[in-house]
Amino acid sequence: VASDGSEAFPFLRNVLPGIGCCLYGAACTYDNSPDEDFIIDTLPGHDNTLLITGLSGHGFKFASVLGEIAADFAQDK
Repeated sequence: VASDGSEAFPFLRNVLPGIGCCLYGAACTYDNSPDEDFIIDTLPGHDNTLLITGLSGHGFKFASVLGEIAADFAQDK
């Protein structure tokens, strides 16, 4: 299995036809927030877009509840 993402690009181009090329890629990186708390919020200026980030490598343990939060958001709950 390629770890550079090359296998994903053909799929992504079919799903997102306007997608450009990958400028940078990295594996096994952690998205840490300054206070190490999860960031769950809407994208500024785009109230219909939910961001779930800053999971600091612990997000997999919270996948079920994060999925519920995202599902509720998608259903305007």
